Amino acid sequence: MLAMPKSLFTILILLTAFQAFAFSEKKQSDLPPPSGAQVVNSSTPDTVWVRRQSQGKQCSDESKTSLELAARDLSAAGVHVIESKKQGDGKMHPALCGLPTGNSDVIRIPKSDLPKAMAKGFEEVPASP
Repeated sequence: MLAMPKSLFTILILLTAFQAFAFSEKKQSDLPPPSGAQVVNSSTPDTVWVRRQSQGKQCSDESKTSLELAARDLSAAGVHVIESKKQGDGKMHPALCGLPTGNSDVIRIPKSDLPKAMAKGFEEVPASP
């Protein structure tokens, strides 16, 4: 039997464990949130999330300011912006400068302001189960 250094044996065990975890069929959304994590993306009964396709392009500074512009656009229409974030569409996109990023500007607003937001081109984000 061949003698194997302990450090090499440890590395092999860690690599095997990593492969088992990395290639398992569980998706990130199937995993429970880490302990102490706070779920921020849920709506309350009197608020809703709305989204609009980001106008940002890859390799462009516009993609960084798109969210601010969307929030400013809603505010100018009389919509109270509570919270905003970027969200990917979950699809694969080719990495090439000038192509769309596939991100959406997602903004939480009062439910009473939904018609104003929809008039500005936003759509309501369906509630997650």
